[in-house]
Amino acid sequence: YSAVIDEYSEQNIFSNNVLQESGDVALFLFRARRNIVSNNVIRSVSSAAIALDDDSSLNTVTGNFIQEAGNTGIKLSDASNRNIITNNNINTCAQWGISCEVGQSSSAPANLFIGNRVENAGYGGIGLYDAYQSIVKDNLLYRNGGSGIYCSGYVDFSQITGNHCVENSQLSVENAGIRLVTVTNITLANNYCFDAQGL
Repeated sequence: YSAVIDEYSEQNIFSNNVLQESGDVALFLFRARRNIVSNNVIRSVSSAAIALDDDSSLNTVTGNFIQEAGNTGIKLSDASNRNIITNNNINTCAQWGISCEVGQSSSAPANLFIGNRVENAGYGGIGLYDAYQSIVKDNLLYRNGGSGIYCSGYVDFSQITGNHCVENSQLSVENAGIRLVTVTNITLANNYCFDAQGL
């Protein structure tokens, strides 16, 4: 790792740093809460650029520039919830621009993904798996390999609103601007999809 905000670290600010050519995750938050990760430049990492894992919650990740991640730009996993992921610019990831697979139950509040730009991510722009009550709003998903926004599993009561999905599904005709797979109780409103497969 280039940097780690480790177990039970709270209320730290990680801002205006340059992380480059990391052999693993560039910035790893592990059981970390109420931290701010802002305005960092992260380039050429072999895994995820920023990862929130194992109940890393109530963090804000904002205004970061991420380019060339060997895995995912920003990755949330293992019960990490109530995070705000906003206004990040993510370009060229082998897998997802942003992924959220946190296994949330109905008792866990949402993660918020607002105002992010994701371009040229191999799997797709934003991927939600078992991410209950997520809010995905006002993001720009442009020319990604798979869907602009992909939802699967237990993502009930999530809200997907005001997003722009443009020229996605570059690598697969099975995807779309926004693709929902085996989901229920999703709100889709005021999204703009300019993709060959649409919604």
